[in-house]
Amino acid sequence: MLTLRRNIIALTTCVLGIAGSAFGQYTPTISGVNAFWFIGIGIVSDGGTCSGQTGPCYYAQSQLTSNPNGAPGSPSWTIVQNGQGQVSLSCNNCANPVATALSPSGGCYFDIQLYVSYGGYSSNAFNVTIVAPSYTNLQSGYPKNDIWMVTGYKSTYEWQVVDSCGSADGGIDANEVLGSYTNIISNNWLTSSGNPVYMTTSLIDDGIGHVGGSPAAKTPQNPLTTTEIRYDYPWALRVGSQTSAKGTPVRVDYQVEWLDHGTHQ
Repeated sequence: MLTLRRNIIALTTCVLGIAGSAFGQYTPTISGVNAFWFIGIGIVSDGGTCSGQTGPCYYAQSQLTSNPNGAPGSPSWTIVQNGQGQVSLSCNNCANPVATALSPSGGCYFDIQLYVSYGGYSSNAFNVTIVAPSYTNLQSGYPKNDIWMVTGYKSTYEWQVVDSCGSADGGIDANEVLGSYTNIISNNWLTSSGNPVYMTTSLIDDGIGHVGGSPAAKTPQNPLTTTEIRYDYPWALRVGSQTSAKGTPVRVDYQVEWLDHGTHQ
């Protein structure tokens, strides 16, 4: 929180025996949330009640308030952005602009500085960082390869979604985006569409499963076979929306379908 500074410099001069007056030094201040989210292009809020669910929302905007603290004139805002984080302001010559995240900061640090000035008197820097869902951590015990529908397999992965400040992110929408399939062995395996989901916790699962087809899928063998049927690239997990291909990517990889199991690599 920026602190108010007001210094009064008292000067007394003798001009024809008349005492002079005082001059003021003013420091405007800025208040508002200085760590908010980027969750995808054009997405200003998501998760919790913003998605029709319970729990808090993720906001990609912050209402800012300026206080002239006695400085004369009208407000004028300046943005200094020397890093990856980018924001825009709803207005540059108003007292209460809305800052909107355009891209995430390069890490959990303040790489954006906002200033407001009144009549030539400028505030101190209001430091801002833009947080984003960033990466996934594979959970212990995964992947799991199970028999599915007697003759096939289902391989399950579980990841925790972590943001650029190292915190686990739950209560937010997510979707998977399938890439292009490349056949290694001629086959007639079916392809499902990507599934959207609301993440009630910071954990999200993906299952790769097949039954039948030609060649016929097998139950998980011991050891697992090395017969690769096809792969999908780029497979992507995005967080911030249930609409396919919207949101912020937290994982992009090869989704590989083997004769008796599936992998992300």
